[in-house]
This record gives sequence, structure tokens and C-alpha cells, in this order.
Amino acid sequence: IYESAAIANRFTLFVGLGLLALGGAATLLFSRIITKPVVEMSRVTARMAELDFTERVDVETDDELGRLGAGINEISEKLSRSIERMRRDIARRKRLVRDLSHELKTPIAVIKGYAEGLQNGVAENPEQAARYCAVIASECDRMDAEIQQLLELSKLESEQVQLNPRLFSVGGLFNTLAERFLHEAAQKQIDLSFQAPEGLAIRADEALVSRSLENFLTNAVRHTPARGRIGVRAEQTGHTMKLCVYNSGSSIPPEQLDRVWDVFYTGEGANGRDSGGHGVGLAIVKSIAELHGGSVAAQNRDDGVEFCLQLPI
Repeated sequence: IYESAAIANRFTLFVGLGLLALGGAATLLFSRIITKPVVEMSRVTARMAELDFTERVDVETDDELGRLGAGINEISEKLSRSIERMRRDIARRKRLVRDLSHELKTPIAVIKGYAEGLQNGVAENPEQAARYCAVIASECDRMDAEIQQLLELSKLESEQVQLNPRLFSVGGLFNTLAERFLHEAAQKQIDLSFQAPEGLAIRADEALVSRSLENFLTNAVRHTPARGRIGVRAEQTGHTMKLCVYNSGSSIPPEQLDRVWDVFYTGEGANGRDSGGHGVGLAIVKSIAELHGGSVAAQNRDDGVEFCLQLPI
């Protein structure tokens, strides 16, 4: 009996120790499986708190922890994109304030100079005084037009403009634009043509689309040499409508093609697309396109340049 009891005790001890070791190992393994992703999530969220969104949670399971890790990754990705857009917007607004200060400095200096001339009696006769006043009024009109364009651009970028989409004929829009620009083109002996398929229509805000093409055409007339050519065309490709304006003349340096859409960017040298303008027109076109969910494009063609407004249909 004593020997049986001793054997039973030793058996119980060994089995108990074995079960204890096995249970401890299983507990340790299970805890590592549970705590490892939690520790990794904690590390990633700590990096996110420091605005570092380069780290990602390694999702290996499809359980609650896996879905939590995937959610953290999605939040990190969205925060990264939002902060990057915010940084670009801040940089852009700083550049806008700097460029606006530069743009307004010249007309203000001109107005001040002519006003001081009138004050000091530089004008020797009423005709000369009238010319001084005309210059001052002209510079005031220039600043007013520039500020109005900036206000319009600001409304478009902040999506304060309410879209009024409706189905309208592209051919009808082209006829209206032709009446608007034929006289200006004739003054420079420019061949102005419009081309659109019969019955082509698009659902969009007609006023904003018309404003975009007017900006394109204004630039085109300004930069097309005498006896040059301007062509306006419309084409439908899949679910996209392209409205393009081509003009003969100087091409744009390839490194400037993406920058022509920036506010106050007027190019370098004689090739600046907005030379003589305020450098805001193409930025307005880009904002109108983005408001419609579309895009813009500029590319050099044979002996000229083409600007396109691409809208979904």
C-alpha cells in the first residue's frame, strides 16, 4: 500500500509538473500572440502622435485584432493625405500672399506717383491732368479686376460656388463664343474656327464651362501672332468630354507646362501664357474642372499649344 501510494504521488507530481510546464508554455505563446499586435499597434499609434505616418500595422489575421490593425492603417493613410494637402495648401497660400503683394506693388506705385504729380502741380494744363487721372483710373480698374478674379478663385477653391448642372448643346455654346471672339480675332487677322460633332451635348454648369473656354480663348487671342490660327474643338472619349483650344505661335517650355495653372504664374520671358494678364485665368479653369470632378491639360502641338478642359459625362 505504501509503495502504491508513493508511486501514485510521484506520478501525480510528474504529471502535474508536466501539465504545469505545458500550460505555462501555452499561456506564454497565447499571450505573445495576443500582445504582439497590441504592442505593435501601440508603437504605430505613438508614431502617429508624432505626425509620422510611415509605419503600418502588419495585419496577419482576420479577427477583431486584425480588423483593428487594418482600421489603424486606414486612419494613418487618411491622416497622412490630409496633412500633406494641408501643408501644400499652407505653402500655396503663403506663395499667393507673396505674389499678390508683388502684383499690387506696381499699380500702387504708379497711382502714388501720378497722384503726387497732381498734388505737386506737375501737370501744366488740364489735358495733362486729365491724362494723369486716366492713368490712375486705369490702374484702379486693373487692381479691381485682379481682386475680383482672386475672389472668384477663392470661392471656387473653397467650393462655395453652387453648381447648376444641366444638359446643354456644345454647338450652341460654341456659337455664343464665336460671336464673342470673332471681332477680337479679326483685328489680328486670326483664323478662328470651332468644331463639334452634330448633336453633342454635356451635362455641366454651362456658365462655368463657358467661363473656362473664355479664359482659354482670351489667352489664345493674346498669344497668337497676326494671321495665326485658333481652333476650338470638342470630342467625346468614353465617359469624358474634352473641350480644347489650340493656338499657333510660341510653344511653352516643357518644364513650365504643369506650372501654368498656378496662381500668378505668368511664365518666364515672352512665352508666359498669361503675359499681359493677371496670371489667374488658368487657375480659375483648373478649379472649375476640379469642381466638376474633371481635370485640365496643356501640351505643345505642331507650331502651337493646346489647352484642354476634361469633364466627366
